[in-house]
Amino acid sequence: MGRWVAEGTKVADENYRHFLTDKELTMDVIKIMAGQINGIKDKMKLMVIQKAMRRGQMKLLRLLEELDKKGEQMYMITFPFQLYDLMNIMKEEGVYLDMGRSNSVIITGGGWKIHEGMKISPSEMASMVKEYFGIEEENYRDVYGMSEMNGLALECEARYKHIPPWIYPMVLDENYEPLEYGEEGRFAFLDPAANSYPGFIITGDKAKLLESCPECGREGVVIDGEITRMRGAEAKGCGNLMRELMVESMR
Repeated sequence: MGRWVAEGTKVADENYRHFLTDKELTMDVIKIMAGQINGIKDKMKLMVIQKAMRRGQMKLLRLLEELDKKGEQMYMITFPFQLYDLMNIMKEEGVYLDMGRSNSVIITGGGWKIHEGMKISPSEMASMVKEYFGIEEENYRDVYGMSEMNGLALECEARYKHIPPWIYPMVLDENYEPLEYGEEGRFAFLDPAANSYPGFIITGDKAKLLESCPECGREGVVIDGEITRMRGAEAKGCGNLMRELMVESMR
């Protein structure tokens, strides 16, 4: 996911690109933010990290207010737990933006990871985006992807995630046997674009596939409904890494 985000930022001039951090990651903080906390020392570090994250969100909020005042279009690419946290801060601060008038867009991806307990549905997220950012629901989209997959599954307006045509997706049962369309199981895929590793990936995600989108009419396999973690799957990935990117910048 991070690779795709990095490539996407090259589209805009550097004067129009804004990042919460350009700091180098440290494995110590990544470990803590992934939930691996051992002893009082790590707990104290976590408290510092949480305060830093709050400062970072306030910094972002001030930037958004400035862009909104100027009527400038904004493309935000973030993680769902980060966006949800920001909107809760906006609620506390009484901040309501009108960024829909500039046709701004918000894209989330990376999943909720260890924040599954606060997870809300895509429709609820879209409703909150409209309330706090003034952005119409069709201009908020979620994507599904991972470092091992050379492509992203982007939501259509009906909230079905469309898998790139070169990816061969499947869902597997508990014995790792393929299931039919419409059945929920462990998501796996074949990726012919992989050239530095075998492109046969079994993930820790639970999903349901449909042969085509029943709403938008576009061709190709789609993911129907929410994607969740399989029981016992580790909470890891770019979503957890992103939290450290936020943290290091705001010390």
